[in-house]
Amino acid sequence: MRRRVIWVMVLLVFGAATVALHSYVKSSHALTVGSVARIGNFVVGEPAPDFSLPDIHGTRVVLSQFRDRKVVVLQFWTSWCSTCDESLEQFQSLNHWLRERGIEFLAVNVGENPQTVREKIEELSEKSERRFTEPVPWVPFSFGVLTDPPGEVRTRYRLPGVPVLAIVGMDGRVEHIESGYPPRSRRRWLSSSDRLERVSDKLKSLTRPVEDSGSRRNP
Repeated sequence: MRRRVIWVMVLLVFGAATVALHSYVKSSHALTVGSVARIGNFVVGEPAPDFSLPDIHGTRVVLSQFRDRKVVVLQFWTSWCSTCDESLEQFQSLNHWLRERGIEFLAVNVGENPQTVREKIEELSEKSERRFTEPVPWVPFSFGVLTDPPGEVRTRYRLPGVPVLAIVGMDGRVEHIESGYPPRSRRRWLSSSDRLERVSDKLKSLTRPVEDSGSRRNP
């Protein structure tokens, strides 16, 4: 009888722990997919909290160093997030298409060590390269990759999950937020295309080609 009671208690504790873990994961990583006005401490129209993080080569990058110089696009991600893979590929496409506008693209990994981050970027680059054949050339990942092993930035921004994309204007204020990434479904392609168009249009509205500004300074 006593043994049966012990087993019942063990099962109840295990069940409660499982439910708690499931609830935590769901609340921590489930995101509303699409354009939002606020997520955590990121609020459209308000200053983006500053941060200082090393990139995968050890160079320190400070968000405020781009103020009055560049529009910054931030992509928060992790290696174990499946939708982050596709979000990063789309991130690279934006970087490639809009690089002449002087935009800084920074992919901020949260909670993982630099070696894991480097290996994941290499893996994604190799996987994506295999999808491209002539006459469509593959452009290797070229955005900046920052690391934050303790997850301090995610905590400071109170991000409920990943991926999250945010556009910070030259004045340091948040201009646009994209929460999550379209799930795998028959409508995924259309949804991801809508996301790409929204972000691209916003970036174009905030910037202009570097060549144009140069020609105005030197007629």
